[in-house]
Amino acid sequence: MKWINFLKENKIPYYVYKLNQSDSIIIYKKNHNDNKFIIVLYGSIYTVKNFSNQEILPIAILNKNSIFINTSNNHKFYYTLTALEKTYLLTFQSNILNREDRSISLDINLVDIYKKTLKKYEIMNEIISQRYLENRIIQLILSMCIEFGVVKHEGIYIPFTLSQKDIATMTGTTKTTVNKIMQKMYKNGVIKYSNKKTIYIRDIFDLYFK
Repeated sequence: MKWINFLKENKIPYYVYKLNQSDSIIIYKKNHNDNKFIIVLYGSIYTVKNFSNQEILPIAILNKNSIFINTSNNHKFYYTLTALEKTYLLTFQSNILNREDRSISLDINLVDIYKKTLKKYEIMNEIISQRYLENRIIQLILSMCIEFGVVKHEGIYIPFTLSQKDIATMTGTTKTTVNKIMQKMYKNGVIKYSNKKTIYIRDIFDLYFK
């Protein structure tokens, strides 16, 4: 609530968007001054860059208090933000924070938030840089377990459903490839599925050594 309280106190216009799982929003910069902050208030999303030639580039997986901002003036691409679970996004114009006519006192460390967000960009870059597609998927699942995993019955599970389409998009592969690799991991006992179709891993080290 710190962000909302801050914006209300300084009479700064803002919007809150609710995204259900798999909902997406498109971010396209209309002009040079159209610089918006997007803050993840709750939940998690993944972001991809969409190019005019139909290619896509995974950017990051963002969760609570992560920041997304489009500063590029290149109109040859746009961004898609897709919810991995129920998510609330807060958006407002970024240039508001630079206005001298306001007494801006934000009880939030923006530097720490930027560092946290940049780390998530680095993690996605490490995933995409994997030469072999199987390693990309393993790296993605491992990072999701570390970031979101819940320990239960001596194992760890990701607390929301990851569709093969989402995995394919986040790893720059196809649903067919993901299905083939996930089936192999399932048959080898590396991953299991709960009743809610969430991924469950009994031993996280099996991701690398099986």
